[in-house]
Amino acid sequence: MTKAGIRAARPSSYNGAMKDTTYAGLVSVEEYLRIEEASELRHEYVSGVLYAMTGGTRRHSAIVGNLYVAILPEARRHECELLPGDVKVKVNADRIYYPDVLVTCDPDDRDPLVVVSPCLVIH
Repeated sequence: MTKAGIRAARPSSYNGAMKDTTYAGLVSVEEYLRIEEASELRHEYVSGVLYAMTGGTRRHSAIVGNLYVAILPEARRHECELLPGDVKVKVNADRIYYPDVLVTCDPDDRDPLVVVSPCLVIH
């Protein structure tokens, strides 16, 4: 899929702080995951539309790092997996995000790319 026909509009139900750059047309979750594997940019998936993610700031990175350090002991105590923002979370059938921090305590939630049973999502 190419970036021809870039759309600028967001669905009214999505208020994320993303660039308005998206791939043309609606894509399935499966297509999205294939695009993400090959893409140098990260995108979030909302109702078939891909939204390119903006870069972070030092302040944001410091906050995320502090949250990670604060949550880590409790996640370990409960034998949960604490993951930074490089892993996607599927929050429902048509929403996949890259949260800043996420925790899953479900031993069956082991897809290497997408968490489907989080117990904590910080986005």
